[in-house]
Amino acid sequence: MMDDTNSNDTVPWRLYLAGGFVFILFLILVLRLATLQLLDEEGYKQSANTQSRRLVIIPAPRGNIYDRAGHLLVGNRPAHNVVADVAALQNEMNEELTRLRREERAARRAAVPGENGKLSRARDDELREIAPVNVLQQYLDKVNRVIGRQETLDAKAVIQHLTKLSRTRAIPITIVRDLTEAELARFMEQVPVDYPLRIASESIRTYPYGTTAAHVLGYVRSDRGDLAAMPELSAAAPEVLEFFALSEEARKQHMLKGFAGQEAVAGVEASFDKDILQGIPGHQLWTVRPNGYALEQLTGAPPRQGKNLYLSLDVNLQRTAEQALAQRFPGYFASVIALDVKTGEILVCANAPSFDPTRIQQTAYYKEFLKSGSLFNRATRIALPPGSSFKPITAIAALRAGVINPDTIKDCGAYFEIGRRKYIEHDRNAFGRVNLVRMLQVSSNVYCYQVALDTGIEKLAAEARRFGLDQPTTLEISQAPASRLIIPTPEYKRKRTGEGWALGDTANFSIGQGSMQTTLMHLTSMFASIARNETRTAISIIHDPARSSGRDHHGEPIGLPPDQYQAIIDGLVACASPPNGTGRSVAGYGNYSGIQRLGGLSVASKTGTAQVSNNTANLAWVLAFAPVENPQIAIGVLIEGKPGDTNFGGGTNAGPIANSVLLEWRKRYFSTEIKAPEVPAAVPFTGYQPGFSER
Repeated sequence: MMDDTNSNDTVPWRLYLAGGFVFILFLILVLRLATLQLLDEEGYKQSANTQSRRLVIIPAPRGNIYDRAGHLLVGNRPAHNVVADVAALQNEMNEELTRLRREERAARRAAVPGENGKLSRARDDELREIAPVNVLQQYLDKVNRVIGRQETLDAKAVIQHLTKLSRTRAIPITIVRDLTEAELARFMEQVPVDYPLRIASESIRTYPYGTTAAHVLGYVRSDRGDLAAMPELSAAAPEVLEFFALSEEARKQHMLKGFAGQEAVAGVEASFDKDILQGIPGHQLWTVRPNGYALEQLTGAPPRQGKNLYLSLDVNLQRTAEQALAQRFPGYFASVIALDVKTGEILVCANAPSFDPTRIQQTAYYKEFLKSGSLFNRATRIALPPGSSFKPITAIAALRAGVINPDTIKDCGAYFEIGRRKYIEHDRNAFGRVNLVRMLQVSSNVYCYQVALDTGIEKLAAEARRFGLDQPTTLEISQAPASRLIIPTPEYKRKRTGEGWALGDTANFSIGQGSMQTTLMHLTSMFASIARNETRTAISIIHDPARSSGRDHHGEPIGLPPDQYQAIIDGLVACASPPNGTGRSVAGYGNYSGIQRLGGLSVASKTGTAQVSNNTANLAWVLAFAPVENPQIAIGVLIEGKPGDTNFGGGTNAGPIANSVLLEWRKRYFSTEIKAPEVPAAVPFTGYQPGFSER
């Protein structure tokens, strides 16, 4: 028989121990509850308030963009959109979901006898997406009947707005964009005031000159905005300050990025976006129901338009250049640059084919131009062999090296033999006895081959670098990466191919062929520099009336004695002169359709033809400046030929384009110093009224 005396004695002790442990846990729970209710009350209250609030960002109208004479190139206009108040439609959407579920269950029971009609979770989720789309489509059908359109609903966008991103439920959803005045009038007349559809306004970019200067101006695409682009908060309401006291991640969770903003992608729109054009967004702070739908606006501030920008472009010269390219070379890649020689301001930066910045939002249109390369500013970004337009640099290098003087004569046959290879003249004919002026006039290759071998690659390359042909310019917008600006040297060839430098490489370099690559902007800058007897031109797309004709371009004098520099200028003038100048079409001479004489405006020019794509296509270059006695404008033209083009040269193809631009410039500026008209004060933009919706 067992003795359980000890067992009875230990029971109370164990009960006391267990009770004490439970009491301690209870005490901890009470203390924690008191801490939450008393000490952390403010923090949880703030969190609860924030959870029920949403901040809506209202993008600001962008600043206007003008040309140098005050012509509006890019502005803003109000766009009136039809939006649906999703909060007001919530009951109808729920009713539609109930109807869809009922029909689905009935269909299942009818199809399979004994089926209970229960929906799977996946199918029920699908119906939750279909229901709001159906309701909104019904309202869109009513709007179509009123305004006379045949719009269809973007179901994917609706689903994303209402289900995938529940934070956006407080924002009305746009179902029709950009009503015409007539459509707006019909909507206002026939749609009741208390209808769940309203009119909301936004500011969109407008382009009075259409596709003109599109590559310079750039374009904007839809953007949802970001937290960095918020208004200053020093005088903001306490609710907004409270919102921004949260971590950035928490703010993102409760941010409603309202009416579609615009993101600058290229050109001036991108380069001057944040500092000038973007403006300051407005905001609205709303309380929302637990399901995410808006309830009441607490506070807000309207957006402020961005600053205006004045470009150096002359829209009349720009349109002349673009029209000349379109008429003479439809479907070709081609570019024109015109610079103010004194100030370095860009008067023309044209590219063909151009694009319509108002259509860039269309995905198919955007992809088409992106794939073709037409969205790139080829005048400033695409580096190509310059051909004979580089020969003035060869001449300057040879003069500075002392291997020639203006009177040096070279016998120039139809080719020049280096080793066992024949380097031919450009037209396969002999020019005979050629001096410096005649070389530039007829663009003799054989003359350049000979003086280049005497000068040496080091001095030739150094001269090209002195004119900045391998470095980015001071241009504020799209530029070619420095890696694409190539001045070939023995070191470059060894790294690229592993081979040594040959005399034939020097000969090719002297006529702008081989591995050399630079842009039209660089060559036009080079020609403007030569016109001023300097090595650099500080380029700008911004018009500054305070810039004087004596602007410091941060270069240096070319460094030739007066007679040698004059020989260079005489050769370039001869190039633009009849009967033998290769660039005579620039001045209106020769059998070229559409060209005209310049009526006393003296011109200096240099043409170039370069081979690309395994010699299956040519590049036609021409450079010019005028008037010779007081240079004011420098022009560069590049036409990219296609395989199979014959007789495709600078004088034949690019020269007439330069002639068209010079004719327009002469009409507008010749006989006086180039001087921009007074820039009128910008008209303030008043058509944009921020807010969720306005009637």
